[in-house]
Amino acid sequence: MTSLPSNIFKKLVLNHPVAALLFMLIIGALVSTNIPKFQYDASADALVLENDPDLTYMRSITERYGIRESVFITFTPEYELFSPQAFEAVKGLRDALKKVPRVESISTYLDVPLLRSPPVPLAEMAENTRTLLDFDTDINLAREELTNSPLYKDLLVSRDGHTTALQLNFKPDTQYRAFLKLRDELENKKHLGKLTEEENNTLKITRQKFDAYKIIAAKSLHEDISSIRAIMENHRKGAQLYLGGVPMIADDMMTYVRNDVATFGIGVVIFLLITLAVIFRKVRWVIIPLICCAYSTLIMVGLLGYLDWRVTVISSNFISLVLIITLAVTIHLVVHYQELLSEFKDASNMELMTETVRHMFAPCLYTALTTMVAFSSLVVSQIVPVINFGWMMVMGIGVTFIVSFTLFPVVVLLLPKPEPNPVTPQRKHSFTATILGHATLALGNYIFLFALLIIIFSGIGLSKLKVENSFIDYFDSNTEIYQGMSLIDKKLGGTTPLEVIIKLGNTAEEESVTIEDNLDEEFFDDSDFDEGFALETDNDPGKYWFTQGKVEKIHQIHDLIDELEQTGKVLSISTMMRIAESFNEDKALTNLELGLVYQKLPKEYLDIIIKPYVSFEENEVRFSIRVKDSDPNLKRDQLLKTIHDGLTGKLGLAEENVRLSGMLVMYNNMLKSLFKSQILTLGVVLVGIFVMFILLFRSVSLGILGIMPNILSAATVLSVMGWTGIALDMMTITIAAITVGIGVDDTIHYIHRFRKEIVKDFDYDAALIRSHSSVGNAMYYTSITIILGFSILTLSNFVPTIYFGLLTGLAMFIALIANLTLLPQLIRFFKPFGSEPKS
Repeated sequence: MTSLPSNIFKKLVLNHPVAALLFMLIIGALVSTNIPKFQYDASADALVLENDPDLTYMRSITERYGIRESVFITFTPEYELFSPQAFEAVKGLRDALKKVPRVESISTYLDVPLLRSPPVPLAEMAENTRTLLDFDTDINLAREELTNSPLYKDLLVSRDGHTTALQLNFKPDTQYRAFLKLRDELENKKHLGKLTEEENNTLKITRQKFDAYKIIAAKSLHEDISSIRAIMENHRKGAQLYLGGVPMIADDMMTYVRNDVATFGIGVVIFLLITLAVIFRKVRWVIIPLICCAYSTLIMVGLLGYLDWRVTVISSNFISLVLIITLAVTIHLVVHYQELLSEFKDASNMELMTETVRHMFAPCLYTALTTMVAFSSLVVSQIVPVINFGWMMVMGIGVTFIVSFTLFPVVVLLLPKPEPNPVTPQRKHSFTATILGHATLALGNYIFLFALLIIIFSGIGLSKLKVENSFIDYFDSNTEIYQGMSLIDKKLGGTTPLEVIIKLGNTAEEESVTIEDNLDEEFFDDSDFDEGFALETDNDPGKYWFTQGKVEKIHQIHDLIDELEQTGKVLSISTMMRIAESFNEDKALTNLELGLVYQKLPKEYLDIIIKPYVSFEENEVRFSIRVKDSDPNLKRDQLLKTIHDGLTGKLGLAEENVRLSGMLVMYNNMLKSLFKSQILTLGVVLVGIFVMFILLFRSVSLGILGIMPNILSAATVLSVMGWTGIALDMMTITIAAITVGIGVDDTIHYIHRFRKEIVKDFDYDAALIRSHSSVGNAMYYTSITIILGFSILTLSNFVPTIYFGLLTGLAMFIALIANLTLLPQLIRFFKPFGSEPKS
């Protein structure tokens, strides 16, 4: 292995640095042409499991009930909400928003039908409904109705009457649904082994077209969300406006990521530049590592663009990790080059670089391979974005290794040989040797006691690790999106959608009672029901579908869901029935009255409260719930279980007739999968690296000793998350692989160097100090540079970016301490390289 660089590599690269540099510049230029193809996936689909059967069901429910994507704009004026000034302001905002291409319709408190402002007899509802803007509408009664109506309160108007919401319903993306339907049909046939060759080609083409269309759709959504925000800015005078809704959340998350990559990417580079300057105090050792980092990043972004691998929220930090790994390799090369320069002052630049590459090739290759194993463990996850992130990092590590061992030596050879430092790195930076090295010798086996205490600490912390998080927790409390989501949760019914679908036990024909069967029933006593009813005999199944038994059961289901603390606004046909019952002195309606009420409802009401919530053909009802995402007590899985158990237990509904769906279910499924994936991937990565250690060091004992600091590092980082309440979610799922991937580099470098030092005299204590003074410095420089560089991420408004910066820094620190204290003490104690020679 060590002869490869000194022979083939030297002939091809080191002996021809100008040609090698030109070749790399040409490769970089060619690959960079694909950078414009680099894309982010900002769709909400990135938040769900693609093969989740619940996702297929949700899509079918969306089609059946015509569910539209929508966003909400809250409007809280400084003046009276039910004043002409407020009416004009909301009307102007509504009319401006109607011009946004994506908006199909807008529901506002100005437009919805009013039945009690003043009261309208049910017989006249179809012809005599009012809205808030009609001249004969009683504003005081309208305020009372809108703040107390089971349909409008907490949906369009807050209970305190100070805030209203505009619901912007988006047009269905028929092209997207057509691609999705065709792709899923073909994927299903492929899974069953029934796909023909022609259909297989169609599937490949459909995937390509669908992927291309999703980019267009994401850009279009972003543009429309931006247009909506621009319109809001023009209507903020005298009022507080916020935007909310799942499409906005998905778009904003990726927008934050893009901004952080651009803004903090530059900041991290500047911070790294300063740190490298302080450590090495020479311009070349600052510029060359940064050139290598920039080139690696350019190649990776270009390759991802060429392969059409899209970056999601989960994989958004891959650029930062490429920087970390490239920087780590180049710092090791710099430190070893400086050591040789100080020791062999008369050697030529070529001799120094040849020896540097020869000596560092093996340990850096080992670290690259083991880090690849760490990240490749993510492919066992069931979450496509996590799997893709694993493959991205495997490819990225390969790129960083090749770049570091070609670009770095080539640039160094093209520059004049530097003057050696007046003080050698070993003596100049004594932290690793003087403090950590001698502390390890002094503490001895007490280090094992400290490690045991950390294990106990980690065990308790791991038991506290939770798999719960809210969308709102991704954003700083000072941001507009956080404040808007919080307001919607508190005053306007919640943020995250949940659907409960109930199939009624009997068929519609069995439960329905015809008009003729009820002609002898006593009709409405209330005068509201006495006049103007004429029996119609069309084939509308709705007239005969409603029965007292069904309505009573629907009321029970609605109330059970509505009474839960974490549920906000609940809508169903129970809502409409309660409104109808209010015209009958809050008495239950007979079967005949139910049918007649259905006939006499205005079309606006049918579209709002009947069609989206009942399927006569399927004998099925839908309950639309918005969950309060900001509720600190929200536990999604427990909430879903509570609803399901209440419906099947307390209300006695059959298991097969109850189905929960919606984005909350999808996200909860992903969170549960994340927990399983974390356990599985952590197990796979530790076993994989243990096997790699045995193969690399050709020693089972060294494999066991080497894996111990990495287990401790991963467990400690995860336990800190448990102790501090940082949830394991789609953003933090990769932290264990990152921790082990970073820590294993230090482990390999240290063991490799210790092996070289121990053969000099078989004095384990002396070998420890020499190892700390050489490779320990490189480990120290790498860790400090990265910790300080990525600390700037804590200034982000996107909480996952903050966590990434903090947890990466913590991982680097723990890996450094563990590999410079626990690992050398394990080596001293077990003496895997043999006993000291007898005196």
